[in-house]
Amino acid sequence: MSKVALKLNKGTFISYNEKYRNFSRSNYLLIRNCDNRYCKLDILKSLIKFNLDKAIPEGSIIECAKLNLPIEDWKQCSERYYNYLNIYINQEPFEESCVNWQNRPRVKLYKTIKLSYEELEDEYISIDLTSLVNDWISGNIPNNGITLGLESKDIKLSLLKRNREVDSSTNLVINYTSKPTEKKSIAIQVQFFDLGGKILKRNEEDLVML
Repeated sequence: MSKVALKLNKGTFISYNEKYRNFSRSNYLLIRNCDNRYCKLDILKSLIKFNLDKAIPEGSIIECAKLNLPIEDWKQCSERYYNYLNIYINQEPFEESCVNWQNRPRVKLYKTIKLSYEELEDEYISIDLTSLVNDWISGNIPNNGITLGLESKDIKLSLLKRNREVDSSTNLVINYTSKPTEKKSIAIQVQFFDLGGKILKRNEEDLVML
């Protein structure tokens, strides 16, 4: 089995309070959903995309694909002990340099994962995207990336977007098995001639494996 770790191709966040602002120059991906006495109303969602073109050999079998989100910081806005993170499939492409809340792509819910505050203390979130990556690579779904958003209104996450080292950045790790190379055989016709050009022997049973 082989493994490849992909850095972000595109990544930014959008804000409900600043609908026309683009945040692509930020070094972080922010996810927030707060509306209570502890914090100001705001909804932040992050959009990310990985370039899968030629990332793995054609015909390979995807065994596992995990999205890894390093947590730079997080703040609790209430006394809840868990939260829910929604992963949405982007139905349309987005441009990192100009996307905002107003022109954000349409989305479809892919899955929801439960986050406990104990898990957030590990400073890392890992999300299984195996079925989605398979659909992207096979062409069943266009790869427009995903959107991350919090379901409950009580927490803010700050994720490290890019760093020099792929392990300390938001990344997609794919484990795959390469398709075995098929060997082909061809028949070689061998003829022997005498000095007068007469065929002495013909052998059509020799096989050469390529």
